[in-house]
Amino acid sequence: MSDVAAASSPHELFQVIGREFVETAPAGWATGTITFTRVGNTSQLQAIAVDDTGRVLGGRPTRTMSRAFNRLREMLAQPDKGAFLTAQFTVRASDGNISVDFDYDAEPTFDAPIHPGHYVEELDQHPRAPELVPDWWRRRLAEAERGTGT
Repeated sequence: MSDVAAASSPHELFQVIGREFVETAPAGWATGTITFTRVGNTSQLQAIAVDDTGRVLGGRPTRTMSRAFNRLREMLAQPDKGAFLTAQFTVRASDGNISVDFDYDAEPTFDAPIHPGHYVEELDQHPRAPELVPDWWRRRLAEAERGTGT
């Protein structure tokens, strides 16, 4: 059984993500940032390692990281609140400290624009109370209904 499938808590998934980053990070890294974004059935994962001077060294997102974030998203989804749209995970080489920030409300940023229909999928998968659907999201739903948008 994989570490992701065996994880029974968000903390265990944080450990899986952190360990995976450390094992794949380039030499000389000081801080790593992994950003996971998902709306409906579309997701994006980026991993960036920087050195002590802030110089980007690269980074390699992995399938294990992606699976862990997807599992984490399902664990943290709440009735009427939905699931987070973006998670930013930061790990420091000096002390192994991990911090995670979840964003449920800001419009997520993808490298390429996504079709507004993905926002309809997201609400089908993780319903939200009407008052918890931000205005920008309502605009994407209207675009999907009209058949416009990317």
